[in-house]
Amino acid sequence: FLVDEFFHEHLPSFDAVVLQDFDAQPYGLERHLPALASYVKNGGGLVMVGGPNSFVAGGYAGTPLAEVLPIELDGSRGSAAADMGAFVPAWTETGEHAPLLAPLRGIVGSELPTMHGSNVLGAPTKGATALWAHADRKDGKGRPMPVLAIGERGNGRSIALAVDGTWQLEFSSIGAGTSGRGSLRSLHKKAIFSCSG
Repeated sequence: FLVDEFFHEHLPSFDAVVLQDFDAQPYGLERHLPALASYVKNGGGLVMVGGPNSFVAGGYAGTPLAEVLPIELDGSRGSAAADMGAFVPAWTETGEHAPLLAPLRGIVGSELPTMHGSNVLGAPTKGATALWAHADRKDGKGRPMPVLAIGERGNGRSIALAVDGTWQLEFSSIGAGTSGRGSLRSLHKKAIFSCSG
């Protein structure tokens, strides 16, 4: 795969980039993070999905890419990267009415499955909105920690999802009751470029 060519020539042709549980360091993609941040500011979309190699654990704190995420990342020494406790995400008031999640709410209602851990995220950045929150964990400002947040960055948008267990929407009791239609994959409507670790 021609990584340099992709980031220098083809990146603007994509609607969105998905980094799912992806650590850029071992693949030498750190040098392309400024181009990816620029792509978002110039109208691209970015979705960062959680997992053991995402957010702080993936080394994104303090990088140009962190500047376009809708949440703060605390990469200081000793900061937690993950919370392995099981929890059920809670809809925020904004999330309950967000057009982005209307198709999902139409299928599963207000019920969300138990997630087995999450990445630790900071507060939403200026202008960003939390749509799901952690049931127990607080952000650096004492509010419920965002689990799903969206925000606009320049002319683009970004999404942060702190769990990698959305398959639970398809294979849990919720999935059984909805014939698997709750899967976030079934809600994707545009072509995306995806990097998975």
